[in-house]
Amino acid sequence: MNFSRWQNNFRSLALVLLVVFFAATPGFAATNAVEKFSSADCLDCHTDPKNTRIVNGEKVALALFPTNGFKKSVHSALDCIDCHDGIKELVHDKNVPPPNCASCHEKEGKDYAGSIHGMSHKMGASGAAQ
Repeated sequence: MNFSRWQNNFRSLALVLLVVFFAATPGFAATNAVEKFSSADCLDCHTDPKNTRIVNGEKVALALFPTNGFKKSVHSALDCIDCHDGIKELVHDKNVPPPNCASCHEKEGKDYAGSIHGMSHKMGASGAAQ
């Protein structure tokens, strides 16, 4: 009788440990981490002029990205979301924050922020040079 009780407790403990193990395994655990997607993922939509979305009941073309000169750019080694760090989902809202250049170009970002153009832009002058 005692052996049977011990056996049941052992099975319960083994089951609990198994559940804890799988819950702690990255493939099984749900995380809040944003999956990083590549530039190729972004360009699947942003290079095809046929891609549209519905805005206020009307079909609107997605913003197209000109890839011809970008491949020769120093930035071509980066993924889109390295600069456009406000985008957290592949299918995203059209009102995304502008690229965050200062995340890599800290000195230039500070210089711009202190310039007449940076201060004008911060005050809402959408035509201020960026």
